[in-house]
Amino acid sequence: MLARRVEEFTLELMISRAREMGCSRLLGKFVATAKNGLVAELYPRLGFDLLQDAGMEKLFGFAVADYVLSPNFIRSLQPQQV
Repeated sequence: MLARRVEEFTLELMISRAREMGCSRLLGKFVATAKNGLVAELYPRLGFDLLQDAGMEKLFGFAVADYVLSPNFIRSLQPQQV
């Protein structure tokens, strides 16, 4: 599902939830392996800042208040209340 805006949609869901919880920052950790090179630049591409670089492990941060909603054709369907 890469490059189909699923990553951006998921980030928007996480940011919405973080705002509801009063969080100011999202943190993400990338640990390089032989199989995940395809997503090595995912955090920077989504706007995360590099906080720590320990070679094979990188820690990224994202300021929740800085996020501006981007156009996205993916929508979440909430289950109906019974």
